[in-house]
Amino acid sequence: MTLLALALGSFCIGTSEFASMGIIQLFAAQLRISIPDATNACRRLVKDDERYATTLAAFHVIALVGYMFKHATQMIQCA
Repeated sequence: MTLLALALGSFCIGTSEFASMGIIQLFAAQLRISIPDATNACRRLVKDDERYATTLAAFHVIALVGYMFKHATQMIQCA
């Protein structure tokens, strides 16, 4: 099962990379910009997605710490 998940994840990542580079000419034509400008726009979008994951991870840690403090205070009050 683990090997299947790894294979599926690798396939999806590889397919998304090649698919986006295969249609970059269509993006450039629709937006009436050059192909290098369209490529740079796509790279900026990818970098934004990477920052979203980091930001969400930070919020996850904050929420987890808050949850732990809530339960820790309840345990201290019961003891």
